[in-house]
Amino acid sequence: YRGELWTRGIEPTAGLAIRKLTEDDFDGLGDRDRRDVIEVLELDVDYCRAKWGRGDLVVYATIDERPAGIGWCALTSVDVPELDRRLKLGSHEAYIHDLFVAPSARGRAVAPSMLEFMAHELRQHDVYRSWALIGNDNPASIRAFEKSSYTAVADVIYTRVGNIDRIVLRPPDPEAKHLLGLA
Repeated sequence: YRGELWTRGIEPTAGLAIRKLTEDDFDGLGDRDRRDVIEVLELDVDYCRAKWGRGDLVVYATIDERPAGIGWCALTSVDVPELDRRLKLGSHEAYIHDLFVAPSARGRAVAPSMLEFMAHELRQHDVYRSWALIGNDNPASIRAFEKSSYTAVADVIYTRVGNIDRIVLRPPDPEAKHLLGLA
């Protein structure tokens, strides 16, 4: 999915608050609050620290001060292990990944609101386009990104036989091919 980062005016659900979450913010939470965030948002702390370490923008959502969602956005080239690829982001591009909404907060427009917040934040960094790779088996994410005006540009077909991998894009979108290092 590709999105041109214009804010859409998505109205947040009552009680929804969204903000950036830095590693220092996370570490500054009390033990109980930090455990709550880890449990509700199903976080792997080592994975999170690695993403903060490379400079990812992290967006954190709460509903009535309870953890509701988290989303990560890489601002530099990033490895995608599922495709055995390194994405090649342009200087004005970002890659949104690991957007997660807590089960108790689903159906309340948390993900589209987080994407709206991300668009605003990314524009402040002169980022005007973002990418997301979403599996066909994830209809909730597809709906959230489409509600936020992202466009499906190509199906990524990945196969691996032995130690040989192959990626095909249908249709062969030139910008997506560049992102995946196929052009």
